[in-house]
Amino acid sequence: MSTENNYKGFKKEAWPAVDPAAELPYHKGKYQLESWFIVSNLLSNDQKLSLQVHTGVVQKGPQRVATLNVSITNLTTGWYKQYDFIFPDGMFKLDEERFSLKTKDLTFEGDLSGFTCKVNLKDAAIDLTTTRAYDDPVLQVCGNSYVHFIGEDQYDYGIPAMATRGTITIEGTQYPITDGTTWFDRQYGKMPATLADQDQMASTNWLWMNIVLDSGVVVVPFQCTQFDNKKMEIHCTVMYPDGSHVLAVMKPIEASHRWVSPATGHSYPTRFKIELPYNNSVLNVSVVFKEAEIISKVTGIKYEGTAEVDGIFDGKKVTGNTFVELVGDWSK
Repeated sequence: MSTENNYKGFKKEAWPAVDPAAELPYHKGKYQLESWFIVSNLLSNDQKLSLQVHTGVVQKGPQRVATLNVSITNLTTGWYKQYDFIFPDGMFKLDEERFSLKTKDLTFEGDLSGFTCKVNLKDAAIDLTTTRAYDDPVLQVCGNSYVHFIGEDQYDYGIPAMATRGTITIEGTQYPITDGTTWFDRQYGKMPATLADQDQMASTNWLWMNIVLDSGVVVVPFQCTQFDNKKMEIHCTVMYPDGSHVLAVMKPIEASHRWVSPATGHSYPTRFKIELPYNNSVLNVSVVFKEAEIISKVTGIKYEGTAEVDGIFDGKKVTGNTFVELVGDWSK
């Protein structure tokens, strides 16, 4: 018996997944906030390295600026430095037909098959090429890349675990990449008012992770807390190696083991417990290098630390890695 008649008069509403290839280039001013970034966990022989390169374009009426934030860590030696730049219109070149963002010292471009990222800094340099296997799935946050982010519509997708080659240079020493992977993330949408108001940011915080497990499963938890109205937004996207997505119920994340920044006095948790009831999974996240605060002219003060993961997922012991992004007031 057909069930079609049972739904006569019902309005059909679909949230189709975005086309990652079509949405990769700049949207020609359609959205107030656009970003493209990579985070990498790499090896250079016996040296463990991690980095973040975060680029963005902020549209304010007819004016636009490009932003660049870079952090590099040698986890073996303890060397860490972060860099932050703003480029007014005319000081950067942005292709509107394909993804390509360039300044005098930056080239970041590519397509879904891979990316080139070159950055020349005062005492460091990055020259990386990432490659995505042709059948590796794209992670669409919340299953269709549509997210409600602090009251505004945003779109977000990622390409996990791309093979990476190239060289990182730190204070004149070159580190050829011998192993490791890179995560590429694309986000765009309307600018949340909270981001532009430091008073509101003082009563808000959020957490994002990009967990890649040794089983090939990807877990992306997000948690945003607004203390004034006592509101918490939580979602967790799980992607299996075959590309299937689960929008999983997640318990509020437990956070502990705080580190206090000597530069700003801000405190940040460095250990986290993630619980997913749908498959009785528990993941423990531990930041490896705690001194990972970033002071940005655009996004303000935040924290981006590389971390190790262990626990139980789908009834099996797993390990993995992630970056931990903490923004806003984490002193509460």
